[in-house]
Amino acid sequence: MPTLAFVAPGPVAAPPRLDVARAEPLPVLVPRAGYAELSGAPRSRQLLWVGIAALHLLGLWGLSQVQDVRRTVTRMAPVVVRLIAPAEPPKPMPPTPVALPDMKAVPAPALIEPPLITIAATPAP
Repeated sequence: MPTLAFVAPGPVAAPPRLDVARAEPLPVLVPRAGYAELSGAPRSRQLLWVGIAALHLLGLWGLSQVQDVRRTVTRMAPVVVRLIAPAEPPKPMPPTPVALPDMKAVPAPALIEPPLITIAATPAP
């Protein structure tokens, strides 16, 4: 089985040794500002929202000035539906009489006697 090894392309320096006695103190970490501090004053935030709303309204007004859009909107005008009170409810129709089949007495079928079949005995040899 081949052995895999990494060969550096050039001379490799040894990692620096740390002298614990002469180590410098770690830098103090300062927390970063949050979203509230970066977003600015409340007044500027309100102006931002008003500006966004104004740009949307301006865009909608600009779209309404395009003739193709205007024609499409007039074609797609809402349908007006007027609900009127229905007339008196329809009266139920009387049930149609059901014609019953004639129930005449049917004579009993005549029974025919079956014919007697005789079988001849075979003569003995």
